[in-house]
Amino acid sequence: MFPMNFIRPNSFPPTRILRCSRPDAPWEGTGSGYVVDSLRSAFMLLEQTKSYEESVKRAVYLGNDTDTTACITGGLTGIFYGFSSIPERWISMLKERNRAEELFQKLLCRRETENV
Repeated sequence: MFPMNFIRPNSFPPTRILRCSRPDAPWEGTGSGYVVDSLRSAFMLLEQTKSYEESVKRAVYLGNDTDTTACITGGLTGIFYGFSSIPERWISMLKERNRAEELFQKLLCRRETENV
């Protein structure tokens, strides 16, 4: 199981918001695209999988609103496992990869200057 406060150690965890609505319910989602279900689906997949690739593929396999569910799952899973966990074969197929890498570098620089 992954740590529920993996985004920032002292921040208000997003999982707490979801737990407030159904505190005893397991993380279950159907990939419907409804924001609460999409988040529940993403956290469910984080608990059930062991890699970035497996999580994102399983998000797509849920069906329904696959782009929303896979996007949220990919974002959260990327934060948890790190950028290096994204398969290189996926990254190499990105259209406008150079532009995406440029934006990513700017984001990292901004983050580093804010943490100083």
